[in-house]
Amino acid sequence: MYENQVKFKKTLDRITFEYSSPVQKKDSQLFINHNNIEVWHSDLKNIVHNFDVACRHYIRNTGIADAYGLKEFHYTSMKLQKTLPGEGYHVWHVEHNERYDTLPRVLVWSVYLNDVEEGGETEFLHFSKRVKPKAGRIVIWPAGFPYLHRGNPPLCGEKYLLTSWLTLKPV
Repeated sequence: MYENQVKFKKTLDRITFEYSSPVQKKDSQLFINHNNIEVWHSDLKNIVHNFDVACRHYIRNTGIADAYGLKEFHYTSMKLQKTLPGEGYHVWHVEHNERYDTLPRVLVWSVYLNDVEEGGETEFLHFSKRVKPKAGRIVIWPAGFPYLHRGNPPLCGEKYLLTSWLTLKPV
């Protein structure tokens, strides 16, 4: 673990942010889980399959399972987001927080569902990296520090994004 992770955890508490003013966070969200997956199954089947292939490749080639002492990961519900121009998740944050789900989040994954001409990037603070939304692009990253990120607003057009998390299942 990183020395400063505790400090960042206190200052970047996503639970507090989730309940903050809508001026700070704007987008439309729909959570897809075991209660409503049948409605979305045919539309998401290929996307989720492609993600699964990419995720297995990521886990196999990064050594993250060994780093966490994991036998397997657990998939959580998926979040389908629609972000209009000027909206987005502008505050720097990390996804790792024990208060989410029943197990700590280890990985985050997002699939861009459309191209965005200008803006709308997922931006990573400590890596000076912006990932441009392109239909079908899959982004996978560790859920904790130093992977502070934010969703920049699309400047024109809408952004559609499917996001989910993988949690720990210890050996």
